[in-house]
Amino acid sequence: MQLKDSIIWQMSNGLRGHFEDIPLSEDYQKAKEETVEKMEALEEKLKKYPELYTLYKEVLDATDNEYFIYADDVYREAFAFGLAIGREVFETSLLRSR
Repeated sequence: MQLKDSIIWQMSNGLRGHFEDIPLSEDYQKAKEETVEKMEALEEKLKKYPELYTLYKEVLDATDNEYFIYADDVYREAFAFGLAIGREVFETSLLRSR
């Protein structure tokens, strides 16, 4: 295997492994589009009520922050778990080859 084919090399050089760079499905894209449309409609109605509109924006900021922390935690655990599986497979195959 050439160095550039290594997933670990690609990750450490910023080519893979970033949450923002994961290709998302068409189903996700459609769901996101629907969410944006509904949020825009809600925002238009809430603008008539400045206090509610401000609270709504604060809730969005808080849930966005919560999601980013959650996604980062899940990514870290999934990555660590994948490495642990790889290590176990590698060590098991070494033991069998002896």
